[in-house]
Amino acid sequence: MKSAAALLASLLFCAVASAQDLATCTSPTGHAYYPNKGLVKKKDSGWSVDKISGGIVTLKKLSAKEFDILWVDTTKSIHSAVQDGGLVRLLRTGESDMTFLVFYPGQTIELYTFMQETVMCPH
Repeated sequence: MKSAAALLASLLFCAVASAQDLATCTSPTGHAYYPNKGLVKKKDSGWSVDKISGGIVTLKKLSAKEFDILWVDTTKSIHSAVQDGGLVRLLRTGESDMTFLVFYPGQTIELYTFMQETVMCPH
């Protein structure tokens, strides 16, 4: 059992190591919606600005049609949408942007849009 776990860990490492970084964002911001359900009280429900100060989000291409979104949060821990049970799907691509859906069955739906920044050089 121990050797099977070690083999699985090495295969996961190899898959991540061979992945291609497509985009990295630092201190990402966005919006989150919290429904008035469960532990969320009515006064705390609705839309709010959501950000990870000092955090990092990376879009990885695992294969021709497989992607993962990794992030480092304020605890300095690395998280993977795929390893957390999320299904990452490309929704659309534009000239300088890509939008992905991350679906955690029975839990959460997230949308990520990565936009390429244009760097202006002084003349």
